[in-house]
Amino acid sequence: DNSLAGLVAASRYGADVVETDLRITRDGKWVLAHDELLDDFTTNCVGLIREHSSSELANCQLSGARAEAQQILPTFEAFLRETRAVYEMFFVEIKSGGVDVRVDSVRNALELAEQVGIYNKIVWHSFSLDTLRTIEQAARDGRLSAPHLAYQFSSNVGLGTLTGCPP
Repeated sequence: DNSLAGLVAASRYGADVVETDLRITRDGKWVLAHDELLDDFTTNCVGLIREHSSSELANCQLSGARAEAQQILPTFEAFLRETRAVYEMFFVEIKSGGVDVRVDSVRNALELAEQVGIYNKIVWHSFSLDTLRTIEQAARDGRLSAPHLAYQFSSNVGLGTLTGCPP
């Protein structure tokens, strides 16, 4: 689940689209994680991701990884650099965990995707319209093209595509 090795391996089995989740650290960096509580998916870290800096999380070992693989909690940057040539399309969910997502932090994620060359291959999705509005604002602030957005209105239903966020 969200290990770089697993995400890269999926492409070897024919996957050409990938979906992952982002969570923000205390210092505004993005890491790949579905769950917010580190205790649920790491062997040596505890607490909420947002309570830790990226440097504090740099050595969090993912549970379930083989000992020789020693998979650590991946950063968004490492994920983009490792998979940019592997996948045709990326679905990236920004998980807020009940915290307001700051425009500048989101802009950093969008700009990183642009620098790596896959900005136009990403569909940003969320259960939160406020988060989608923040993504849209971050793109405007960063003078990037309009992002591809999708509103995930239910975990039991597919993605509903938005052409833009309502005011």
